[in-house]
Amino acid sequence: MSRAEHGFTLIELLICIFIMSIMGVSIALSINQVIRSSEVSGQRLQEIRDAQHLVRVLDMDFGNITERFSSVNGQRIMLLANKGLFHSESFGAVFVRSGYLNPGGELARSDLQKVAWRLRGGKLERHTYLLTESTGSDASDPKFSPVAEDVKDFRLRFFSSSGWQESWTQYSVLPPGIEVSIEFKSGEILRRVYVIRKRGV
Repeated sequence: MSRAEHGFTLIELLICIFIMSIMGVSIALSINQVIRSSEVSGQRLQEIRDAQHLVRVLDMDFGNITERFSSVNGQRIMLLANKGLFHSESFGAVFVRSGYLNPGGELARSDLQKVAWRLRGGKLERHTYLLTESTGSDASDPKFSPVAEDVKDFRLRFFSSSGWQESWTQYSVLPPGIEVSIEFKSGEILRRVYVIRKRGV
């Protein structure tokens, strides 16, 4: 009797099932590896996008600090930057920046914008004021929005004629330069240094 008439033996069937099982496990492992790699790549890509967004906002604000007075808790200041400001867990800062887009001057406002920064609950937060001379709750209790998460520390340093300083108490004068350091919980540190150009008050 030929094999075609006799069919497969039990041992042959078991060997075939065993081989197919191994192939199935290998394929499943390969698919899982591809999925994990895709997830890691997607997460890393999102981290890069978040970092790029943070740098853009930092440059937009700290890179455009302008010589303009504003009111903070009854004080006339150009730059107020202290630890604990606005209940920050590290540094907090408030100042006026230029470059607030107003295409063609169509909107009834200037290109100046008052902004504030702080660190709360592991989030680096930013607030934009409606007016440079804000009063009421907008000035005393601004509403912040997160710009970056998983932040461990937010530090500022200020350049003067005597070099870099850890604090700035000349509220009516801008320093020639300012350094912004952001330390993430991952251990990575983002550091940006800005030259403050003199403009008309």
